[in-house]
Amino acid sequence: MGVEEKVLARIRPSAEEEARIERAVKDLLERLTGLLRSKGWEAKPFLAGSVAKGTHLTGTEIDLFVAFPPDLPRPELETRGLALGKILERGEHRYAEHPYTRGWHAGFEVEIVPCYRITDATQRMSAVDRTPLHVDYVLGRIKEGQADEIRLLKAWAEGIGVYGAEAKIMGFSGYLCELLVLKYGTFRGVLENSLSWRKGQLLELDRPPGRVFPEPLAVVDPVDPNRNVASAVSVEQLATFVHAAREYLRAPSERFFFPRPAKPMTVPKLRALAKIRGGGLLPSRSSARSRRSAGAASWRSPSPRLPSPRTSCIRSCERRTARSSTSSTATNSTCSIRISTSRARMPCSCSNSRLTSCRASFGTKALPSG
Repeated sequence: MGVEEKVLARIRPSAEEEARIERAVKDLLERLTGLLRSKGWEAKPFLAGSVAKGTHLTGTEIDLFVAFPPDLPRPELETRGLALGKILERGEHRYAEHPYTRGWHAGFEVEIVPCYRITDATQRMSAVDRTPLHVDYVLGRIKEGQADEIRLLKAWAEGIGVYGAEAKIMGFSGYLCELLVLKYGTFRGVLENSLSWRKGQLLELDRPPGRVFPEPLAVVDPVDPNRNVASAVSVEQLATFVHAAREYLRAPSERFFFPRPAKPMTVPKLRALAKIRGGGLLPSRSSARSRRSAGAASWRSPSPRLPSPRTSCIRSCERRTARSSTSSTATNSTCSIRISTSRARMPCSCSNSRLTSCRASFGTKALPSG
């Protein structure tokens, strides 16, 4: 059994899990439909995300959208969307362009997101309105066997630390991974073709771009040519992807998908790192158990002129560690701070010196324009 077959055996949902997902989705849709009917609200709930496309990994979350008429005022859309989220256990309000609810049902993490019902991307009134169009596009073009190829790419991207379009990762979204496999056919096809990518690379599927995209990587959204699906991908993460692809093709290994967990940094190393970054360490006032798990240290800026020490130190650490993935957490009774090193999360089968030289090439010099 090859590397990819072994990986698929670990990341592909089992028949039992698929049955549990199906029951949970059916129950949630029935509850949402009943609640909408009881309140007299015109809207249609539907399954979205990777589960709807059949490209989900084991342990997935469930994404449910509720499409309201386009003439519904935005404040009312938000109010009704949050009201529907009350069917979830331990529901929490989250905020993107507009609020939605994340909670649990039948052992699965679930998101209930309100959107407007549209038939074309030009009609969109919020960023999430294109989601059902994305689902239809992928389902209409995915070929037999490609769902597993997409699963491999998602798990591989997560393993090397570039999976996710959120600000703390600045990487490849699930939809982007799906489009890349649709374009290049297979997981390995994506990796092989990525070796020729350059800064400013433009990739198209069915439609040419509707405008010029300034980002390092541009993948034209086939349902909206004015949108770059890869707009979140930073130069560093793009270079990381290309370098990891080269290393994986040279020596495939399960460690790219399942890297070894990083060892916590010792207090002396944390102290040295904090000194370099202009901070310092204080004895923690938390419990002994928390100190053992968090490194028994907390971070603060030595400057007394910071307007809000707690907020400032958190934001500072987030800015400095957004692209790092080897970290230790420092805690006190007020807040927790994550201090990360600048080492790459690269499970290559090469020496530390080679990793260091590889990491030095992750910047813009690794991806020349052209």
